[in-house]
Amino acid sequence: MNIETVRIYKNFFIKSFIVSVVIFILVSIISSLDFNFCAKILEKFYEIESDDFGQVFVMLFGIWKLLIIQFTLIPAIVLYWMEKEICRKKVNDNGNSAE
Repeated sequence: MNIETVRIYKNFFIKSFIVSVVIFILVSIISSLDFNFCAKILEKFYEIESDDFGQVFVMLFGIWKLLIIQFTLIPAIVLYWMEKEICRKKVNDNGNSAE
């Protein structure tokens, strides 16, 4: 993989991580502000009790956080390291060939 491809993918994963975190925070704020309204909607559509909604809510947000980290942040970190390694090898190769 060349350096430009790594940079393109790295930038994509960083931007997708930022967008995912912003959406996560907005949904968290909206859900927290009117928790009872969200519980009533889910009770109407999915026939779950309002008491169970709290547990479902926490579970879904926990899974969502794990998915954001697993599928956006970790690939961005790995691609960052790959970019640094490719640059380091390129510098070492250029330094060795000049001697």
